[in-house]
Amino acid sequence: MPQPKKPTKILELSGAFKKDPQRKRGAEPQPTEGIGDCPKHLSDSYAVIWNEIKSNCVDGVLTIQDRHALELVVTGIHEVRHGIETDDGIKQVGGAERDRVFKQLGRFGLTPSDRSNVVVSQPEKKKGGFKSLK
Repeated sequence: MPQPKKPTKILELSGAFKKDPQRKRGAEPQPTEGIGDCPKHLSDSYAVIWNEIKSNCVDGVLTIQDRHALELVVTGIHEVRHGIETDDGIKQVGGAERDRVFKQLGRFGLTPSDRSNVVVSQPEKKKGGFKSLK
């Protein structure tokens, strides 16, 4: 399976367009709203996981456009923790499901190696006053 595309901001920061500026992509959408609260159609046990992931993510990573992807991660973690309810009882989740959830967590920068790929813009420090004269 091919690697997912890197966001343009990460490519710019790494200097990828200095050699080949013609490869620069158009502007990517910039969501302005945060992820918000857990959807109402999910029960309280899912909301606990939603809030757990939301609090563990770096500010600025989760946005309103990530709600569906986060819902998939939340349901996957719920299945891993609690099993899948079937007609004849609760079925435990196997390794393939755990791997899927682990990969999804990586897309949000929630694994050690993937965390190094997360770049969030920091507010610029204001210059001025007497300290700038040093």
